[in-house]
Amino acid sequence: GSKIYTIPNEIHDWFWLGERMLRRGRKLPGGHWHPFQIIQAGLPTWELRKGILQRPTSKGIHITAPKCGKHVHDIGQELLTTILTKGGPSIEEASLSIPTIENERLGGVVLRFTKEEFTWWLPAWLGGKLTLMIPDAERLLLSHAMGLEVVA
Repeated sequence: GSKIYTIPNEIHDWFWLGERMLRRGRKLPGGHWHPFQIIQAGLPTWELRKGILQRPTSKGIHITAPKCGKHVHDIGQELLTTILTKGGPSIEEASLSIPTIENERLGGVVLRFTKEEFTWWLPAWLGGKLTLMIPDAERLLLSHAMGLEVVA
């Protein structure tokens, strides 16, 4: 599938507004896209399937999730601890702690966890169960931040 890459506003402004030098000392003014030799800029934030946003990815979710109005759910520490230590609960079990998830469509969602004024944006999959879609390294960091016993 395809991915959507997102860049912070500062990088966008650098690409868009910056004046560029060409060969022989010519300059291109800012305010339009210039021919770059770049393979990729930005962080992958969403996977597309058949042109539809399907799954959020953890790499760039901290950039896009705060701007999302749909499919974002607050998760408490108790349920997140259960997911990290025992695996994902069924939708029915998850909806006891996250009432907004009961009528959510199946597929990719974002879980918002706040602890000590720091917000974690966690991509998750809502299928038969609610499961996190984060790499092991991020799972380890999150577990440590929550004060959980971590066995690497």
